[in-house]
Amino acid sequence: MKKEDSSAAEAKRQRINMLMKQAAEANAQSLIEKEKRAKEAADEESGIIAYQRAKDQKEYEAQLEAQRIKDEKEREIQRLRELQEKAADR
Repeated sequence: MKKEDSSAAEAKRQRINMLMKQAAEANAQSLIEKEKRAKEAADEESGIIAYQRAKDQKEYEAQLEAQRIKDEKEREIQRLRELQEKAADR
């Protein structure tokens, strides 16, 4: 009787240990997956930020170029006006 109780208790301990080991492995795997998802999210966020910065830079450069062209046209118009005024003064 005592031996049967001892065997049953040992089997119960082994089952408990096995279940605890499985739970620990499942928790570890869950943490690994959670960290992986967090890293993927961070990488995606970094990519979005880099894309937005590049887009902003491109827009800024386009604005600078548009302003440069506008200024150049205004200088050319002013130059032509001055030539016209000189011609009119003669």
